[in-house]
Amino acid sequence: MTSPSLVRSKPVYLPLSIAPQARVTIFVTDMAEPTPSCFAHGTSVESFSECWVVTGGSTTLPQPKDRTTLFRSASQMLETLSGRLRHEYMGLRLYAAGHEDFIWQVARIAEQAGLSRQEYSVFRVGPSSRTVMCAHCHTLTHDVTHSPAVCSGCGAALEIRDHFSRLHGAYLGVQADAETPNILPATEELRA
Repeated sequence: MTSPSLVRSKPVYLPLSIAPQARVTIFVTDMAEPTPSCFAHGTSVESFSECWVVTGGSTTLPQPKDRTTLFRSASQMLETLSGRLRHEYMGLRLYAAGHEDFIWQVARIAEQAGLSRQEYSVFRVGPSSRTVMCAHCHTLTHDVTHSPAVCSGCGAALEIRDHFSRLHGAYLGVQADAETPNILPATEELRA
C-alpha cells in the first residue's frame, strides 16, 4: 500500500476489493497477467463478473469467453467500455488496474458515463513514470521519469510537482528555471 502523500491531490492507490452491493463487476486491465498486488485479501480476477484484458495480439477479437474478453489494444478496449457504460444501469461497479495513464483514461470514461467516484476504483501497477501537463502550453508529455523534464510541446525545462489532475490524468510541470534563467535544479528520479 502506498503511504499517504503530503500533497492531497496525489493519488493513493488501494488494492481493489469488490463492493458487496454491486449488481455487475467489471475488471479492466492493460496487463496480460494482473499481479496479485492489485487485489485486496480475498479478491482475485475470478471474483469479478467480467474481466477485460488488453493482450496486444493483432489476431485478438473482442469476443467474451468464460467471463473474459480480450482486446488487441487499450484504445479498442476504452472505446468498447465507453459504449458499454452508456447503456448500463445502476449497480455496476468498475475496477481498473494497470499503468497510470491507462487507469485514468478508464476513470474519465466512467465519469463521462455518469459513474461516481464510489462506483469505480483504480490501482496503478507498473513503472513509476508519469504523464505531465505543462502549466505553460498545456501539452501532455508521457513517460516522464525524472525532474526536471523537457516539455514535448514548448521545450521548457519542467519541474515535476506531486500535484495531480484527475481531469487530465497528469501531474503538473512548471518551468524549472523561471526565476533563475538557465539555472536548473539537480535532476532527481520521480517516485510513485
